[in-house]
Amino acid sequence: MTRTAVSGVPDLTRMIGPGATPAAGQAHRIGPAGMTLAWVNQGAICEVQESGGGCVPPIDRPIEVTISDPDVVGKGQPERVVGLAVDGVTNVAATLADGRTLHGAPVDNFYEILLPDDVTPTAAMTVRATMADGSTYTEQVLGAPPPSANGPNSGP
Repeated sequence: MTRTAVSGVPDLTRMIGPGATPAAGQAHRIGPAGMTLAWVNQGAICEVQESGGGCVPPIDRPIEVTISDPDVVGKGQPERVVGLAVDGVTNVAATLADGRTLHGAPVDNFYEILLPDDVTPTAAMTVRATMADGSTYTEQVLGAPPPSANGPNSGP
């Protein structure tokens, strides 16, 4: 993946912490429009975007699934499903609880699916990766309950 390599040490990669900062030329720009910087650090796969990042052990499944909002929940950019995808993943689809299905094709081993404005980080969905050989991998994302109206910060 020499064509995706980034020269030097991009400032954004430093947000992970000094122990995980890549060496010069080790980071790669991957995903749609090169939205993610990724590198390997002590066997872990590190990735970072403007909205955050981290390091994970090598994935033992075709895709990694992260639900995130790159800015403020409910304002600005929409929620999204993003993640690493191994070689051979040709499509990733997110099917929402109401039946709507959205797709994203991996670009340089990273995919992004923008979700409709009415979807929150607590939404349940099924994410399915389709492999080049036609096989599929499915991961269920369980929605979290919304904050309780009787929570500790709800007042008297």
